[in-house]
Amino acid sequence: MKKSIALLLTALMLISTAFSCNVLAENTRDGSAADSSESLWMIPENHDLINAKYTSDRLYLSVHIEKAPNFIPGNMVFGIYTSGGWFLGAQKIFVTDIAADHKITFKVPEYAYGDTFYVRLFSGAAKIQYVNDFYGIDDMIPLQTYTYFSSEGKRVYGDTFSVSATPLSSRYISAYANGWELYFKNPAKIISGTCFIPLSEYLEALEMTDCMTFDSKSGKIEIKSGLHTVVFYLNGNDMYADGKVTYSDAAPLKINGVIYVPFRFLVEGLGGKITSETGKDGKLKISASLRREPSSEDFVNSKGITSKTSYLIWVSKKNFTVTVFTDNNGKWKAEKTFPCSIGASSTPTVTGQFEYFSNENRWSYSTYYVGPIMRFYKGYALHSTLIRYDGSTADGRLGMKISHGCVRLAPADIQWMVDMVPLHTKVYITNE
Repeated sequence: MKKSIALLLTALMLISTAFSCNVLAENTRDGSAADSSESLWMIPENHDLINAKYTSDRLYLSVHIEKAPNFIPGNMVFGIYTSGGWFLGAQKIFVTDIAADHKITFKVPEYAYGDTFYVRLFSGAAKIQYVNDFYGIDDMIPLQTYTYFSSEGKRVYGDTFSVSATPLSSRYISAYANGWELYFKNPAKIISGTCFIPLSEYLEALEMTDCMTFDSKSGKIEIKSGLHTVVFYLNGNDMYADGKVTYSDAAPLKINGVIYVPFRFLVEGLGGKITSETGKDGKLKISASLRREPSSEDFVNSKGITSKTSYLIWVSKKNFTVTVFTDNNGKWKAEKTFPCSIGASSTPTVTGQFEYFSNENRWSYSTYYVGPIMRFYKGYALHSTLIRYDGSTADGRLGMKISHGCVRLAPADIQWMVDMVPLHTKVYITNE
């Protein structure tokens, strides 16, 4: 009997202990049942007891972003660590060029108020201010959680911390065009070592806004000036200058609704020149020499070229382009411009005025053929690039001196010309 009573008392003690533990565990931030008369300084310095009663699995970081001159928009990344240095995860915020406030929520393993965590700046800012101290990239910023009762008797949980961040700025740039300094509402920027300029503002300064077209669906940006054409694709790495493709990591991008393009590629692609130097004050001065040139229409119309048909074909050996014009009340109007390849230095393409006199299906060779054919002088012709008999491309290069004297175009382009341009049309070939 005594043994049974002892066992019963032991069981009751275990149940009581378990119940007490459950009550303590439930007294978290999400469901606190603390005695309103209790205050932090009234609790005995038994941290195990305090930690068991008030726990959470969240930390909050309020980030005030200060405005920076010539700012580079991008991600600002923060990591969170335990007091022992264990990495728990990272969060990012996208920062633009205006002052703003953001709040980051870190999901962490359950902790007790009073525990310390560390936040670390990974990228996107020059420095961080927390309380009265400044921290740089990779510095560990201590965040000690806490809890107490306010004078109104409400429990306050210290798990939200505020920092101020100074974002990265671009190196200051002075941009010049034709000797005049340009003042942009959206400043030029150095991004990954490449100078970018706000395209519309730059063209406006040069009175060349009518030279640009933008297709919002495809992201195609085309700028034409005189005999030159530059094509960009928003966020695309392929850029074209007079039909020649260049791959670059410096892709055009849109920042706060403004299209930025690589400065050097734009200027040189339109036939200009660009130089850069660093002044004694450390400012980078980038100067461009670029003027609006006569268009292809201005060029051919100034030469007084005539044709037996209402079409004219102009081959520019300098620009590796073929332009098809139509008669517009006695003036030539450009309809299409295609990239081309011309004769190698040892077998150059002839220059002068000729007439398209023969339309042929193809010229066949041992492993490839070309066609269709538009002959304009002896064995000289406009025709396709080299095509294998299975339909694949044998040599599709354009914008080069590689042929035996003929003018090569992409198969689709020469087919368009054969379909549209009649026999006896003038073929005008220049070194310009």
